[in-house]
Amino acid sequence: GEILHGAMGPIFPALAPAGGFDREARGEAISMMVNDALSPTGQRYDIYRFQWLPPRRVSSLESFWLHPLPLRIRVNATAADAAAWHALSVSLCGRLFASAAELR
Repeated sequence: GEILHGAMGPIFPALAPAGGFDREARGEAISMMVNDALSPTGQRYDIYRFQWLPPRRVSSLESFWLHPLPLRIRVNATAADAAAWHALSVSLCGRLFASAAELR
């Protein structure tokens, strides 16, 4: 969480401490999942891309597509149980990491 907050500010609701997220002041990071068409046969890989949703006072809801964030997470989502899904890689600002833990 510290790296993302340092790079982009406190715009990730799931990473904010209690009471530390203010969408109206800073906007919000939202994720969009797309299927990874290059998944191996029998596997399902998804790619989560992130966009910045500006505060409503600054811009309309539809403007989020104008603000892509340099964060991508590739997930193996083959298992029927979501608890078994795992990140295959994380890309932040063009740098590829083998896992979220490697970002630390």
